[in-house]
Amino acid sequence: MILTTNEVRQAIERAKIMMSVDYLADDMKFADAGVDSLDMFNVILEVQKAASIEIPDDDIDSLDSIENIVSYFQERG
Repeated sequence: MILTTNEVRQAIERAKIMMSVDYLADDMKFADAGVDSLDMFNVILEVQKAASIEIPDDDIDSLDSIENIVSYFQERG
């Protein structure tokens, strides 16, 4: 399944890690936006639910921005 930028943003909103994702640029690293490891875990859980797949642990570290999450799913289409 391919996730769009909007679908990833919706997953981040469902994770409730920040007040609004509106200011979060697609290429901004989550860590630079103040997202800690627990928050990131919640983001990954919501992304997995949205895509109906389980992301291998080895791939999770590379999913550090909206842009990288979208690219990850495009590559695996």
